[in-house]
Amino acid sequence: MKKQFALLLCAAILLSCVSCGTAEPDDEKQPAESGNPATVDTIETDAPETEEVNPLPQKDFEDATVNILTAAEQWQHFYNAEESADVVDSAVYKRNLNVMEDYGVSLNYVIYNGYSGGVDAVRTALHGSVAGGTKDYDLMVGSVSYVTPRIGDHYFSDLNEFEEIDLSQPWWYQYINEQLDLNGKLYVGAGSLGMTTVANSVVAFFNHELADKHNLNSLYGKNLYKLAEDGEFTYDKFVQMSEIVTNDTNGDGVYNSADTMGFITTYDYFAFIVNAFEYFYTTPQDDGAIQLTGFTERLAAISERIQETLNSNYYLDASKDEAMIGNVYNAMINNFATGKNLFMLHQLQHSTKDEMRNMEGYGILPLPKFDDAQENYYTPVVPEVAAIPLLVNDAELSGTMMEALQYYTYKLVRPEYFEITLKRKMSRDEESAKMLDLIMKGAVSDFAYNYLSVVGDDLMYGIIRTADYASFAAGNFGRYQGNIDAFVDVVNNFE
Repeated sequence: MKKQFALLLCAAILLSCVSCGTAEPDDEKQPAESGNPATVDTIETDAPETEEVNPLPQKDFEDATVNILTAAEQWQHFYNAEESADVVDSAVYKRNLNVMEDYGVSLNYVIYNGYSGGVDAVRTALHGSVAGGTKDYDLMVGSVSYVTPRIGDHYFSDLNEFEEIDLSQPWWYQYINEQLDLNGKLYVGAGSLGMTTVANSVVAFFNHELADKHNLNSLYGKNLYKLAEDGEFTYDKFVQMSEIVTNDTNGDGVYNSADTMGFITTYDYFAFIVNAFEYFYTTPQDDGAIQLTGFTERLAAISERIQETLNSNYYLDASKDEAMIGNVYNAMINNFATGKNLFMLHQLQHSTKDEMRNMEGYGILPLPKFDDAQENYYTPVVPEVAAIPLLVNDAELSGTMMEALQYYTYKLVRPEYFEITLKRKMSRDEESAKMLDLIMKGAVSDFAYNYLSVVGDDLMYGIIRTADYASFAAGNFGRYQGNIDAFVDVVNNFE
């Protein structure tokens, strides 16, 4: 049987929208009071033990075509690729080939824009497939906050209902799925198939040259890697080092991208530092309800520190810098790579960019702890999830393909990306490679981000936009709780 891939490119409009998954660059259009500790979970980074044969139940689906709505145009290489010298592309190709040969199917990835430019097109496609009864798609994949609003439209099935799917297996990310669960129902699930879950983990890059120039590796009697390894990389130290490095290079009295700044990021990714500081916006209840954690003493302290940073000279928000508008992500990466920033807080996948690869030297650290009392580092992740439409041609086929694609990605693709691409090719030194294990050990997921479009995006982003966050919380948290309750009520009343 001849196997083939079919690509349908559509809705290629690019807009900036972090609430639709990862924020898009403009040019590419705990303690009880801290809330739910988001189940700190280790994303395994060692290559899994390989089996000689696929351990999953197998069936010949007799040349069936599996149509996968793939809202991932910007990172479609994780889904469809040709065999090549690139180890990740070859692993993706092999995964698809194995699934096709094992189950007698062809895989048809129907590609849509993974950012806000594709929202309407994807909604229309799902509506026709489910409500219209056309059954066009057997699976769907996409960034989490892009996909979760469609749950309320009743477009997806509960993954728990498929006997072909075992959500307890290591190729599924339990720590994320616990934050996607709606009263025992899992309409979208995170697993190894969503490779950007790892790629878009939020980390701290640092510039070796600036650290050496300002003797930062001896400031605390140890280098930055050892500082992190010993659990002592706190925000106080992060700020102190940022202040030491900051310099009005051109002497114009204005601190911006033309100067040497302590650290750079974009507003949307800076907001994740709240999770890194061991505060999570919701706390699970025994009855399955989803309750906002509220404005606690810890959140008040975090808000105060964030405001200090926003009003400082050492912090550069690439989203607002005039020289970067219209080219935010690329300009930010270039600013860091040319030696103008000590730290860059952003996506791990930036290490694969040419500017970073050509940089003399950078290191990778976890995001800092809030203070010395915080026991663990936390790494917020931007999940990529998969779902099965409510109406499909063959439920057994959809369930089988979901599990097989997750399994083979776990077995073949994930090790090549993490162990080969990130650790060996993109890490500039052995210490950074070791740090990646520490970073992934603290991977966390927050319900508030996963359901960002449902809850209201200012729940997360308000803290870096509002000087008086206590008043903001008092005036808005009730509304956010109401949004959550209304959404859950809709889901609970699905027939």
